[in-house]
Amino acid sequence: MPARKPATESVALVKSSGQGPLACGTCLIKTTHHAAGQQPAGWGLACFPNNWSSWVHVHAGDEWPCRWEVRPGQQPGTYRLYTCGHEAGGQRAGWGLSAWHAHGAWRNEASSWVAVHEGEHWPMDWRIVAGRQPNTWRVLTTAHVAGHQEAGWGLSAWNAHSAKRNDHSSRVAVHNGDHWPMEWVFERVGGEMPGDPHHAPLSHGIPAEDDCCFNADATIELRSGKMIRMDELAVGDVVRSDAAGGFSTVYTFAHHKGDTARAVGYRRILLESGPRAHGRAHGVCRQAGAHGRQRAPRRRAQRCQLR
Repeated sequence: MPARKPATESVALVKSSGQGPLACGTCLIKTTHHAAGQQPAGWGLACFPNNWSSWVHVHAGDEWPCRWEVRPGQQPGTYRLYTCGHEAGGQRAGWGLSAWHAHGAWRNEASSWVAVHEGEHWPMDWRIVAGRQPNTWRVLTTAHVAGHQEAGWGLSAWNAHSAKRNDHSSRVAVHNGDHWPMEWVFERVGGEMPGDPHHAPLSHGIPAEDDCCFNADATIELRSGKMIRMDELAVGDVVRSDAAGGFSTVYTFAHHKGDTARAVGYRRILLESGPRAHGRAHGVCRQAGAHGRQRAPRRRAQRCQLR
């Protein structure tokens, strides 16, 4: 798979300095230079599948690297990285980045080969922390009992040391310690920075069973003034994001149609003034009137009747 001339596409560097935690969204994930691993910079994370899982590589050029969707992990403060699909490589969307120190992925006592796997049992919850180089990130394992994988091993790529696939690609591993792991660049596909004031970073600390914010029939206002249901919302829509008149572009969904199989409970709150609100335990989303701009005052909410 030879490298090809890079295509022109709108991407933005996801900065690590001064922006807090990495925001969710769709990214290309690329290497920096790693001298000891003889790994060139700019190779993108890629995978080529078999029936249920794929070994992960980095590849030069723009044809073979995959796009990845960054979503909240099941553990607070963690992330999951899912494939967005790659037609030429035969890779389906929705397979999660995984690391196991068993099941054919054992490399040696200090490292494991990395794969993607369908479903939710085998993918890893990753900690993503700021790297030592500006605007880079380290991607670290958490403990995965079924995969016999220890926490704290860093995502790595080397074009040597049994990881060289060819002159254009390398296998990806996780390795303990600080010497061999890679510092990665996340490039946002689409151009807007997740550190922009209109893009809230990933909110950690919300339990996995309580992480769905809006019910499907809640309404939201588009920039045009039209009100639509949440289940009609699409990536690229520009929606009202605050009562002062601000608008934001929808750039991804952490949860969407068919994305969760579990039932989610909501509280219904009847206000004295008439309109009703629906919300989860960690927040209340007002089902607004004609202008979609009001929020229930805290003092009024304290006198609401819960049903």
